[in-house]
Parts: sequence; structure tokens; C-alpha cells
Amino acid sequence: MRWQEPDAPQLQAAITRRRKIVEAFPLISRREVGSGRQYADPSWNYVRAPLLSLDGARAKQLKERLTQDGYTPAIDAVTL
Repeated sequence: MRWQEPDAPQLQAAITRRRKIVEAFPLISRREVGSGRQYADPSWNYVRAPLLSLDGARAKQLKERLTQDGYTPAIDAVTL
């Protein structure tokens, strides 16, 4: 029960900070950018209508903000 441990407030603050980063971008588009990064496949960055893909600058901004926050994909550049 981590919520009872002394470092619980710091853990919650980190979760909240990361959530605020990802909430600044559309749900499906940010997930596709994440998948493209994880699988080293830029074709993931495209979504079907009526959804809109993140443009290159916004996708880069999302990646940079997550990296600055210490995020790295569980599997980076996997080849299937």
C-alpha cells in the first residue's frame, strides 16, 4: 500500500505532473505518437478521420516534455 508510505505525496505529485503533460494533447493522437516512438515506426502517427494527427512540431513537443519528465517507453525501437 504505497499510498501509506512516507514518499506517497512525492509519488502522487509525479503522477499528477505526468498526467498534466499528456492531457495537454488529444488522447488518440498522443497514443499514436507514443506507439510510433515505441516501435520506431512513424506510420503510427497517422489517425483516421475525423481524428487529427499531431503535426510534427506538436509531436516533438510531446516527446520532449515526456523525456524531460523522465519518461522512456518500456520498449524503445522494437522490431517486430
